[in-house]
Amino acid sequence: GKHWTPEQVSEIPNYIKHLQLRVKDLTQKREEMRKENLSMASEAFPIAKVNCVGSRVYVSINAFKCDVLFSDVLRTLENNGLDIVTAIFSAISDRVFITICAEVSEEHRFDSTLLYEKVWNLVSGKSSNGEALESCLPTH
Repeated sequence: GKHWTPEQVSEIPNYIKHLQLRVKDLTQKREEMRKENLSMASEAFPIAKVNCVGSRVYVSINAFKCDVLFSDVLRTLENNGLDIVTAIFSAISDRVFITICAEVSEEHRFDSTLLYEKVWNLVSGKSSNGEALESCLPTH
């Protein structure tokens, strides 16, 4: 085995103290990062994306369950001249994930920026005039 010198043995308490301080420091940093991530996640939520590829329009939504109705999203797309090709709705815990593929109707002129604003207003809890909609309370 390894033989310890008296100097090495006398340094063990100091080394243990150094490690304890390091653990405490890293624990604080981890907590700060966790809080930062939580605040960043809430700022970046909900998520709404509208992508256009040719005559196809892809809409992706990630929002809180009580903040968005699937039927409202479909109605908004149809009212803006889109024909729904596929629509997928998933609910996990308190979140909803909506993915829609639609096609621009031939008789409509399509404005993706306007559609994005309307979809964003739906998922962010704002009406079209910018006022906050009445929010729902989660049921337990």
